[in-house]
Parts: sequence; C-alpha cells; structure tokens
Amino acid sequence: MSYKEIFNKEKFFICDFLLSIGKHCRPAIQLRNNDMRYFASPLDWIGGYTLNTLLKLYKNNFENFFTNYKIDYDKTAAPDSIWVEDTYYDIFDMHFLKKIKTLMTIYLNLERQ
Repeated sequence: MSYKEIFNKEKFFICDFLLSIGKHCRPAIQLRNNDMRYFASPLDWIGGYTLNTLLKLYKNNFENFFTNYKIDYDKTAAPDSIWVEDTYYDIFDMHFLKKIKTLMTIYLNLERQ
C-alpha cells in the first residue's frame, strides 16, 4: 500500500529530493514502490555501511568510492550478479553485474536509435 492510498492525498509532503539511505536495498525499493524515487543515487543498492561510513563518504565527496575493491565470486545476492566489496569504505555492492548489463542494454538501445 502506498502513502497515497494511506492518506488519500496526491501529495503528503513537499521536499526538494529524497535519498535512499539505509539497510541494503530496502529504502530505494520503498521509495520506488511509493512513486517517490525519481533518480538513482550512489547508495541505492549498497550494503554494509554505518552512519559513520555515510558521513565519511559525503565528507570525502565520494572520493575513492569503489576504486579499491575485491570481487567475491562465492557470495551472491541476486541472479546474474556478483559481489563487489569496497575495501576502502568497507561496503559492498551485491548487484554489480546486473547494473553493467542494464547500462550496456541502455547504451545499445541508444546507439540503435
């Protein structure tokens, strides 16, 4: 059930934008399910971070974000995905391969036009 159905209003609150920050993919999924997700943010599908990690990322302007990483082929969270760990910030992306496939599909579709 979306917030529109609960409150029976088109707009419940006004804000400039919403960021999905929280445990794993759930905030991004909830924003999407409630028609409140209009763009992707760097932390949409990232897991394992704490509030301190989040503050460090923003203070550093996301410098070194997934520049130092390791791939764990034994872990999996979704079909057709691989587990990539950022060793600098100690966070992980469990949907990495799926993102690359999506980007390639978008690129190929644009190139055909």
